[in-house]
Amino acid sequence: MPSKRYGRLEHREVDPSVQNVMQESSTQIYPLGARLAFDDGRIYRYTENGAVALAAGKVNSSPDDGAEREDTLTVAVAAGKRAMTYTAVGTITANQYADGLLCIVDGSGQGMQYKIENHLAITAGETGIINLYDPIVTALSTSSDVMLVKSLYKSVIVAPDQVVIPTGVAPIPVTASFFFWNQTRGPAPVLSEDSTGSAATERICTLGTSAGTLTTAGGAPGAAIIGRVQFDSRDHVSGDYDVIFLTIE
Repeated sequence: MPSKRYGRLEHREVDPSVQNVMQESSTQIYPLGARLAFDDGRIYRYTENGAVALAAGKVNSSPDDGAEREDTLTVAVAAGKRAMTYTAVGTITANQYADGLLCIVDGSGQGMQYKIENHLAITAGETGIINLYDPIVTALSTSSDVMLVKSLYKSVIVAPDQVVIPTGVAPIPVTASFFFWNQTRGPAPVLSEDSTGSAATERICTLGTSAGTLTTAGGAPGAAIIGRVQFDSRDHVSGDYDVIFLTIE
């Protein structure tokens, strides 16, 4: 049986001989977003890297911009169906939105969401089939507006600015398109953008203006909070990977 120090994944232990938190994988081993918790307070999510390698200790985020939306569906969808016809805005690659969400943003069925199981590639302006894990509860009409939303843990990138949704901090260097355990909570070294951090008004850590960094200088309005300063003894040092307590989840 694997050592307890490797944490627990959804009520079962992760086999360290397969992929532990200090390893990456060229193939997907666990479900995207699978949650791995340690008894020392660290929490990780199983994540797919995007097309650019990640450095350890930098904050990453989802690249999704919400642009893939069809207003007034081309084909209505009856209640009980687990597949729907979707007209693509841009070119969609096969399973680009697998494990993501189909969200009903207006019209019949509005306010509901369904997890996407799989789909084939769809050319921009053309229609294709989106398969869902669960059946449609409220029928969708041709007045329904829908949006495709990627999994937060698919094709992540280095966080480009202060107002994106942070998804975690890579604990190791990650090869492009590889899978890894992305830390979301607990003590973690993160690249510091500035040398603040000790004052009473500098305890909250937000995304910095430099990609993938943290700041404790107050941040821009709406800057995403990623954690709290863990130590009182010294300021953060610009360019250092200072230990903070992540609170991304």
